[in-house]
Amino acid sequence: MIHASLIPEYRPKDNDLVELINDFVFIYNGKEYTIPKGYSWDGASIPRWAWMTTGTPFDPEHIGPSLIHDYMCENPHITGSQAKADAFYRKNLARNGVGVYRRFKEYYAVRAFQIFKGKWK
Repeated sequence: MIHASLIPEYRPKDNDLVELINDFVFIYNGKEYTIPKGYSWDGASIPRWAWMTTGTPFDPEHIGPSLIHDYMCENPHITGSQAKADAFYRKNLARNGVGVYRRFKEYYAVRAFQIFKGKWK
């Protein structure tokens, strides 16, 4: 079941990006954050070869968690660490009904990608 609070309203933009039509509000550690209307992101960063087992970047169970995760990565003051942003992504996948095995695969793929990219630790 997709959690209603994790379904943003968005539209295609360009270059495989989408943008928010309205502000999107989420709560992290008891504090409310607003992602502004017009914010752009690329959905879940899932390689095309994995779509058969994980779903596509814009599937309903991925879109909200990926929005929040990308916003947290661009605003590191929210969590203070990439690991916490990634863990919150995993938690939101669970809230959207993504099974344990898929959550595990996606979480560790995101962790490996972030470490490989060297952006955060």
